[in-house]
Amino acid sequence: MDALPIAWLVSVPMALAAYAVAWNTRLPRRSRLFLCAFFVCLLLVTVLLGMRVSFDWVWPARAQPFVAVLAAPSAYLGFAALVQDDGRRWRRTLLRHGGIVAVALLGM
Repeated sequence: MDALPIAWLVSVPMALAAYAVAWNTRLPRRSRLFLCAFFVCLLLVTVLLGMRVSFDWVWPARAQPFVAVLAAPSAYLGFAALVQDDGRRWRRTLLRHGGIVAVALLGM
């Protein structure tokens, strides 16, 4: 009997949330971009997990940490974009957290 993994079922609401955030014009553009990236990261992590569990492939296990590292900073930047209006302050926040993510990705 074939079964659909729970991880793939969780990816459907993530796709719907990413779509809803991307088309919500009431949110600022920066916030939409980073929150949509957050939901897409979660979607990719769950799809990779489903591929790893269902098909016993090795490469999703190697790709999953790289995607997971991007999830938390994109969520933080998405919510930070909701409260920061100053462009200079926003650039400083983006550079600081973007540098941390770059170091984390290089260290993997």
